[in-house]
Amino acid sequence: MTDLALLSVPALKKKTDRLIFGNLLGSSQALAISESAKQQASPLILIVNDTPTALKLRQELEFFVEDELELVTFPDWETLPYDNFSPHQDIISNRIETLYKLPHLKNAILIVPISTLLLRIAPPSYLKQHTLIIKNKQKIELQALRADLQEAGYYAVEQVMEHGEFCARGSLLDIYPMGSDTPYRIDFFDDEIDSIRPFDSESQRSLKAISEIKLLPAHEFATDKEAIKRFKVQFTHKFTSPLSTGKDSIFQQISQHNLPAGIEYYLPLFFADTASLFDYFPSDARLAIAGDINQACSDFWQTISARYQEKSVDLFRPLLPPEELYLRHEQCFELINQWPRYDFRTQAFEQTKNAKQNCAIQPIPDIQIEHNKNAPLKKLQQFIKN
Repeated sequence: MTDLALLSVPALKKKTDRLIFGNLLGSSQALAISESAKQQASPLILIVNDTPTALKLRQELEFFVEDELELVTFPDWETLPYDNFSPHQDIISNRIETLYKLPHLKNAILIVPISTLLLRIAPPSYLKQHTLIIKNKQKIELQALRADLQEAGYYAVEQVMEHGEFCARGSLLDIYPMGSDTPYRIDFFDDEIDSIRPFDSESQRSLKAISEIKLLPAHEFATDKEAIKRFKVQFTHKFTSPLSTGKDSIFQQISQHNLPAGIEYYLPLFFADTASLFDYFPSDARLAIAGDINQACSDFWQTISARYQEKSVDLFRPLLPPEELYLRHEQCFELINQWPRYDFRTQAFEQTKNAKQNCAIQPIPDIQIEHNKNAPLKKLQQFIKN
């Protein structure tokens, strides 16, 4: 039970500002987070322990923020470190779309698990350079557009069904862009785009024409000739065993422009330098922490190290060291400390500084309905009366 006035959250202005709330029981934690996000137009980056916590908090936040704020979840790959299979295309699509719009977020809460925050990713310049804007009446040859799509990692298929696919038939080009809710049909007249229409992938029925679409890259890493060349140079520099570049190796598959399952765990080899999600945060963003992310980070690093030891026996598929794929524990927290931050805790603490505040919240008492009694709603009625 709590009075909303007891959760008035002061705004954070300086990068060194810290504010800690304790005794946030039940959904009062989500209430406090939503109130802190409403204080300023700048986005709030909410860091949580894991994906289940992220999903739970999002459901609670949807109730409190209603239509006042945009809720964005940056999804995890949902694979274990060094897995030999890739994330689902819908997950990749969601991640790329979020990365594209993240630097421009305003009234929003971005929810991200600490394990996802640790992962090294493509630099922001990658999305800027590999995003295509296709407009109606634009002059472009169909064959040139097909080549651009293949270079951006899109797959040519018989019928478009999933993100990252395209199909060319005569003067028509169907494409399912990454980050899009629907596929599109582009109709060419000679070397000019005559119309762009969303369509239903099952019925193939086209809808009302639109003026333009945004084509994000199909992968979180570059797949053009220059990127493949960079991969090969860096791979042979890091792995010197003859088996690592042998006939059945991952090196040979990439050299033939085939992307094997689990290629995401070689992402750093496609770039001169990688980045982290911190590099995409808007400059006026504030951080919020819900849970013991320090312990969650430590636990995840134990998982990474154990998986590296377990999986590093395959000489045809040598592994990058964990430090090249993930931010180290101390690196992550050094970056976190560079942002103004709220800390929302469920447990109470001994208040010793002005930057700490235990909220006047207590659990709801037992108000369950007692069907076997003459007044089954007595507890609930007494609770409402008090």
